[in-house]
Amino acid sequence: MAQPMQTKFDFSGAKDLIDVYPNPANNFLTVEFVMFNGQAVDRLGIYDLNGRLLQTHKIKKAFGLVNIDVRTLAHGTYFVAFGADGISKNAKKFVVNR
Repeated sequence: MAQPMQTKFDFSGAKDLIDVYPNPANNFLTVEFVMFNGQAVDRLGIYDLNGRLLQTHKIKKAFGLVNIDVRTLAHGTYFVAFGADGISKNAKKFVVNR
C-alpha cells in the first residue's frame, strides 16, 4: 500500500485575511479572520473615522468569526481593526446603513 504524500505549507509570506459582511450592515456585522503571520492579537476594535474606539471584542484565536451588534452605531463609515498591546493593525472599512 502506498504511503500518503505529505504536503507542508509555508504561510510566512501570506497576508492576514479579514472579511466583513454584510457590508453595508444594518443590525449585525460578521467579521471573519485568519491571522497567518503569527502576530499576537487579543482584541478586535470598532473605530469611527476620527479614530475613536467605540467597541472592543476579545479574540482568543488566530482565526474565527465574530458577530458584532452595530444597532447602536449611527449611519456612517467605520473601521474594524485587530490589535494587541495598545496597537491596532489590519483595519477593514465597513458601512452602517440606516
